[in-house]
Amino acid sequence: MKNETKKILLVNDDIIINKILIEKIEFLSHNIKILTSTSYKKGIEYIHNNKDSIHAAIVDLNLYDASQGEMADLTLKNNIPTIVITNIFDKKLEMKLLNNDILDYIFKDEKKGINNAINSINRVLDNYDTTVLIVDNSRIQRDLLKEILENMKLNVLTAKNFEDTMYLLKQQENNISLVLADYNIQKNKTSNVALISEIRERYDKDELGIIISSSSEDPHIATNVIKLGANDFIEKPFTKTEVTVRVNSLLHIMQLFKNTRELSHKDFMTGAYNRRYFHSSGSAIYDKARRDKRNVALITIDIDNFKYINDRYGHDIGDICIIELVKLMQNNLRSSDLISRFGGDEFVLLLEYISLKNIKIVCEKIRKNIEENIIKTSNHEIKFTISIGISYGMHDDMYEMIKDADKALYFCKNNGRNQIKVY
Repeated sequence: MKNETKKILLVNDDIIINKILIEKIEFLSHNIKILTSTSYKKGIEYIHNNKDSIHAAIVDLNLYDASQGEMADLTLKNNIPTIVITNIFDKKLEMKLLNNDILDYIFKDEKKGINNAINSINRVLDNYDTTVLIVDNSRIQRDLLKEILENMKLNVLTAKNFEDTMYLLKQQENNISLVLADYNIQKNKTSNVALISEIRERYDKDELGIIISSSSEDPHIATNVIKLGANDFIEKPFTKTEVTVRVNSLLHIMQLFKNTRELSHKDFMTGAYNRRYFHSSGSAIYDKARRDKRNVALITIDIDNFKYINDRYGHDIGDICIIELVKLMQNNLRSSDLISRFGGDEFVLLLEYISLKNIKIVCEKIRKNIEENIIKTSNHEIKFTISIGISYGMHDDMYEMIKDADKALYFCKNNGRNQIKVY
């Protein structure tokens, strides 16, 4: 679950290193709870009390009460993705650690190592929310890959042919991030090529990754599949380490592309989508709903007497009010609902697959939450209200519905504010 709190166990007897790690972990874009300990005894207690809910661990190899790597052995035994901290370099130890499925190991006095550890933690936390589709006509190969990917904490789906693959991609919509497919899923080579081509018709390389694997000795296959649109190629037989590194590397690159897209699509201050994105994405959602003959809701929201708030308390407080409004809207809306900041304190929302009755319930809940919310600063306790205009149904044009929602909003403004109105 993307909004689920991710628990990270940190067991290390170096307080300075712990402080650095905690600061860097808290900067990650996840909802994180850090369980910190300087002893093996307390680490055991954390694992016992948080059974099956620790998402990753960073542990010292040489604790004062466990100097032989007992803490790492325990986290790995409990299937917790683990990064080891050590101040000893030993080639035999390095091989032992890597063979024991640790994510990474770092040296206490190495700044670069700490940054690498944070990147590894971030990747595994992302993996919990990432779905990968394995496509292979061999059950043995599917099971082998599934075990590797699930150990990486990825969510795994499997398919054995072209038809199953396309069905799952359609069923899952945009939920799948990566397809890991065998080149010879069917005897018909046209189908093997068609799989890549069909996926690329629907998704760009930075939207859905494709890794092709093959045991063929044909030296041209790798080049050909990359030309067709695959992101990477793995030669069979492959090692577990190779699959792990290739998959994590591609998912990391795709996440960077995603972050870049979101920066261009979102309002910097609030994280809500910007007006430009609403025009493109909202129009696509609206047009699809119209073709499917489904009703949608266009909602306009703004803060009552916002100029007064800015004039009395200052623009910094006004910004806090806008951010608080977005947070409360997000808490009451679905992740699929489109929230867009049109400018200042004005927001436009697009909701589909919802009845007018439920629209009224949701909007009233948002209005009431805002009315009861108190923003506390060092000098003030601030309350504010909002007005909400709703247009429901289906017009020939999305912008006509926005105009209707605006008319309903103006009605609220002219009749006492702090209310909702359906056009």
